[in-house]
Amino acid sequence: ELIVFGYVTSGVLLMMILFMLSNYLISRKREFLYNALYSICMFLLIFFNSHVARTNTGFTNLYYSYIDFLLLVGGAIFYIAFARRFLNTKNNYRSLDIVLKIGERFILLLFCIYTCLNFFTQTYEIQFYLENILKILLLSIGIAFIYLALKKRDRLFTYLAAGNAMLVLFSIISLTLILTSVKAISLFKSAIFYYNTGIVLELVFFLLGLSFKNKSELIKRVKEQEALKLEAEKQEYEKQIEII
Repeated sequence: ELIVFGYVTSGVLLMMILFMLSNYLISRKREFLYNALYSICMFLLIFFNSHVARTNTGFTNLYYSYIDFLLLVGGAIFYIAFARRFLNTKNNYRSLDIVLKIGERFILLLFCIYTCLNFFTQTYEIQFYLENILKILLLSIGIAFIYLALKKRDRLFTYLAAGNAMLVLFSIISLTLILTSVKAISLFKSAIFYYNTGIVLELVFFLLGLSFKNKSELIKRVKEQEALKLEAEKQEYEKQIEII
């Protein structure tokens, strides 16, 4: 059941990725691209977790020792890039923008250390801690977005916070199942099931937020064009009055 659910989830994410890439090609808005790249990383994580779990090859060892962390890091970088572009933190929330930039650089530093340890040493305990540090950092960013959404009461922040709330909630359920050593005898007792569900719901809210932002900007442009048209008609009318 879990493997089938993983493939179904991967299919849903693939459709969302194609939709976001199509919107990027049409609008050339980078937030669609960053969200698509983040979704691709999550798609590959879910797909490989479903596929690799049934195999025992050299790739299986490489995946669990390095590639899954690589996808997690890539997803984190694109997620932060998406959040910065989506909220326009450079202009609207400069302090937050600085914090997120520092977060990106710290994640890249973790990745470089992890890579060196993975390929040039036999120290696996430190790698385990580095992976947990990255997960805690991402969880902290999600909680911070939820707090800021409640404080700022901004519509775009709300979509971002709602997506993070879903991921945080289902991640907590997943972690609880792991810590209590619940056996995955059914789909609803599987930690991976809840984590994958959280990822899908998170991306659904991100997609809704992008659609709302796109619609709002389109309405704003139409209103600006109408205002310019009315102003031009007013000036033309005044010129005609002066001639008379």
